[in-house]
Amino acid sequence: MASSALIETWSLYAVGSVIILSRMFVRWRMIGFRGFKPDDYIIVLSWATYTVMTVAAHIVGGLGDLHALTLEQRKNLTDEEAASYIYGTQWFCAGVATYVLFIWTLKFNMLFLYQRVVRGLWVEKFIKPVMVMLGVTLVAIFLILFCACRPYSRMWVVYPDQGSICKPQSVLNMIPALVMNIITDVCIMAIPAPVVLPLQTTIWKRVGLLVLFGAGLFIMIAAILRVTMVLVEKNGATAAIWSCREDFVAIVVGQAILIRPMFSSNFWSGNYGSHNKGYKSSGPSKNSANLGASFEMGAKRSKKDPFSVTAALASVNGDGDSTEDIINHSSGRNFHTIYVESAERRDRNYERI
Repeated sequence: MASSALIETWSLYAVGSVIILSRMFVRWRMIGFRGFKPDDYIIVLSWATYTVMTVAAHIVGGLGDLHALTLEQRKNLTDEEAASYIYGTQWFCAGVATYVLFIWTLKFNMLFLYQRVVRGLWVEKFIKPVMVMLGVTLVAIFLILFCACRPYSRMWVVYPDQGSICKPQSVLNMIPALVMNIITDVCIMAIPAPVVLPLQTTIWKRVGLLVLFGAGLFIMIAAILRVTMVLVEKNGATAAIWSCREDFVAIVVGQAILIRPMFSSNFWSGNYGSHNKGYKSSGPSKNSANLGASFEMGAKRSKKDPFSVTAALASVNGDGDSTEDIINHSSGRNFHTIYVESAERRDRNYERI
């Protein structure tokens, strides 16, 4: 009989996989494989590591790991029992490494999406520095994981004890990773905040935005709880469940905007995205004709990536509302001007290609 923890683990994996596959399907239908961007490939790596991590959780949950035993218990293990625990510990180490890789690939996935979503806005300049930060922190975490205990095989030595550093749930392995995880999460959430928070829209859509940002906070809280349960409460099983929950919410937060088109009738009729059919001007503007021409030009190009600034922000506000209506104009420049300028740059690049 499967335990409740095992059922929850695989249930979260199944739903998370459906969300990732749906995201890939939406992107394929809207822009085709030739139009894929870096985040469309990174999500495949995320899914692969998510799968390995879930398998690791299943195996460790069934076999256990050496470091959950006392030294006396490890000393008295038979060869067969020791082999089982060694195998479980090896998968535990694999689970820790794939957990880090999974979370960081989702972070990169989000930043590459931001490059399209906020293109032409002032917050765009923060994306590349945060990407560099992600790369540095990922390398630092893996150096700690695989270089602190040398040789690495000491992680699964049964007896004698190899010391506090040679176990996957050591303070050295968990605290630096937690700190870098939270710092990078805060930086990533801060990039779109100045653009998204001033949106003027309905109460329900504001609630939706709050839920998305609240989910980001949940991810950070879950990461803290996971480390606390391992280091303070010595409760690895509960920590593993919170890790699975954190991973699932991270998938939802990162892919929500990309699977939203599936819930539009225009998506299934093949008319979603390129026209922005529901766009309407909030009033006369000398840029309106240029904006309309830009949309028309985009419609003539087959399967052009719809996740520009206008498309992404309008998807939050709804198909029937003007993006100009939902942007706070107190920042100075008219959003039409920003969008047209960025569209012209994309058009020139397109012609060069």
